[in-house]
Amino acid sequence: MEVIITIETLTKSWVLPLVLIGCIDSSRVSKEMPNAHEIKSVDEIQEACGIAASTILPIEDSSTFPTPIRSNGHDYVQILFCSRSGVEEDEVIEEPHYCMWLDPFTAKVMRFWPCTPQEIGIEGKPLLINPPGPLAGIEFEQYMEKRDRLSTLSPIVWKLFFAHTSPSDPQTVAILKEYLKLYLETTNKAVARFEIEASSEFFNWLQIVVGEDR
Repeated sequence: MEVIITIETLTKSWVLPLVLIGCIDSSRVSKEMPNAHEIKSVDEIQEACGIAASTILPIEDSSTFPTPIRSNGHDYVQILFCSRSGVEEDEVIEEPHYCMWLDPFTAKVMRFWPCTPQEIGIEGKPLLINPPGPLAGIEFEQYMEKRDRLSTLSPIVWKLFFAHTSPSDPQTVAILKEYLKLYLETTNKAVARFEIEASSEFFNWLQIVVGEDR
């Protein structure tokens, strides 16, 4: 049964095990692209997600990093939820079993429902982008710096995607390249595969824009 939730009715907080949330430097975002502040920060998106998920899912479930999608002419930020077991090298991350769509401009939860992998586009097909997984031997502080920077760039990149743009100017392409590099360097390999498939339009667009021909 589908669960429709809005954030106004929820008050609980929730831990997001796979998402290490950093601070968003809003002034830096504004300098890099005007009006990027119109889209909510990753912190605000994740906070709204956590509040909603805490009423439905166990704390053991992990959420993915927010990624933009389009559906029926509407723009959303999508977060997937996976069950996990084991630790470190023995950790097993199951395919997503819940999906959440949020309004990127208000952080309001628009849809939150139990899903099958196939329903959200996860079919195990070869990917245009092959996620390598987090950098080996990376220190925690370095990881957090990269994740913070990824969070800072996200509203900029999402805005470009939602605007149906194909930027070619060096400054914007450099931002998109940095975003993709940071995403791949800081995201669990299994989780990245789920997200790249479930947000295939976004990642295909990103790969085309930052491709070698640029």
